[in-house]
Amino acid sequence: MDPSDAPTCAVCGYALHGDQLDRVACRRCELRLDGQLESLPGHYDALADALLPGAQADSTPVSGTRTPPLPVRLEALNLRAPGGMVTILTDWEDDWRRLYGWQPARARGRAEETLDGAVRFLRNNLGWACRQHPAIGEFAGEIGELVARCKAACGARSDAKYIGDCPGPDDDQECGTRLYADPWMDFIRCRRCRSEWPRSEWIGLGTRMHGGTPPTPNRIAS
Repeated sequence: MDPSDAPTCAVCGYALHGDQLDRVACRRCELRLDGQLESLPGHYDALADALLPGAQADSTPVSGTRTPPLPVRLEALNLRAPGGMVTILTDWEDDWRRLYGWQPARARGRAEETLDGAVRFLRNNLGWACRQHPAIGEFAGEIGELVARCKAACGARSDAKYIGDCPGPDDDQECGTRLYADPWMDFIRCRRCRSEWPRSEWIGLGTRMHGGTPPTPNRIAS
């Protein structure tokens, strides 16, 4: 088989070989995803601490204005509110259950219990998803982004660095959104146009941002 024809991991973009040919995501990415999922209940608790009275405010006033800092971290509030972390995880659980042909999950009670149940289900079935789920790359992107958002909302230092402006999904469709690369992540994703470059295409992305014509990125459905 021509190496260029070998299947690649839908998450990191590296070629799949040997006993991984029946997978859509490699074992390395599966292990990283499992660790990220395992960490989410702890991050959820930390977000609650960030909302306690006396916690650092979300922002500081701009010099020369009279606008006081907001009393809470808005991102922490957004992540714990409806539509935030719990909703993202239960939506993925519902999606996996539909593909499995299983019944929808029963009500679990409080948000913390719902979160724990969704995380447990996703971790228990992650091996299946990394072999068969058609949107495992999108799932991995959302979980990685969720962990990063939680850390940022709780004041954790980010290792992400600005690398340039997004060239868009192809040469005929410019974007211009600022792109950041995190050394702990295996992809760069534009938050606006949803274009995604796995680590194997980072050199090509850099070339393209500086006027080259390397391969176009994967397009993630919004």
